[in-house]
Amino acid sequence: LAAEVQSLALGQYFFRGFRLGLRVRAAIGQVVYDKALRMTAEQRACFGVGPIVSYMQIDAAKIADAVPYLHGIWSCLLQLGIATSMLYSVLGPAAFAGLGIMVAMLPLNVWVGKKQAVFTKRIMRARDGRVSLISEVLQGVRMLKLFAWEPPTLAEVRAKRAVELSALTRGALFGTVSTFLWGAAPIFVTVATFALFAAVSPDPLTAPKAFTSLTLFTLMRFPLNSLPNQITRVIDLSVSFRRLTKFLSAEELAPLPLDAPLKQPPTLRPPSAAAAALRLSAAPPP
Repeated sequence: LAAEVQSLALGQYFFRGFRLGLRVRAAIGQVVYDKALRMTAEQRACFGVGPIVSYMQIDAAKIADAVPYLHGIWSCLLQLGIATSMLYSVLGPAAFAGLGIMVAMLPLNVWVGKKQAVFTKRIMRARDGRVSLISEVLQGVRMLKLFAWEPPTLAEVRAKRAVELSALTRGALFGTVSTFLWGAAPIFVTVATFALFAAVSPDPLTAPKAFTSLTLFTLMRFPLNSLPNQITRVIDLSVSFRRLTKFLSAEELAPLPLDAPLKQPPTLRPPSAAAAALRLSAAPPP
């Protein structure tokens, strides 16, 4: 019964979460498009077409992908707290060895997260440059064909792509390091807990205690493995938020008040008698 209730609850949660993510993505695209229409020409030229398209697609997709998993942060911490308290009732103070391992790994993961945020910014900046260049190429493809500028243009596009791939590679490496650290955390927690129990506890490690502890460690494995993904999504979310905030804070055109008087078109007055006589005198004779 508990498994069925859990399955139904998770199904409803992810259904509503992904539906909300799609709505958020559509709303962000609409807001960015409306903002681009209201921006001044200088601000629009400052941002360029490529970054605006990236805001509507890449940043909106990152935010939409992170929306269904935002509750996973506090739920993972809650599961870890409950599992640690139950483990304390079985193994005693040795259960806090796993908590000490996680606290000890926290500064390293924070440093990796900051570096990953830096590489995420570089990736988005390189992607904006590539998209902007490709947009310019597509708009001026006739001129490129006319003057035979395909080779230098292709070389420039490849250079932009190489910069983006370099940033993607470094970001993926740091993401792999973060995933490895958190993925190896369950093993470190299990080994540290059993080692501390065997060292300080006067009671022997019996089979019931060992198998119960292993079951609790299995329950802790999912939040420990899921937590780095949540941290990565939060980092990407913060970067996208800062980019969108900078764009949405740009200067706009002054709105026209609704009660402003409309300019009346100039009225056509009939010509005076002197003007008509002058026109008749200047006309050529028949």
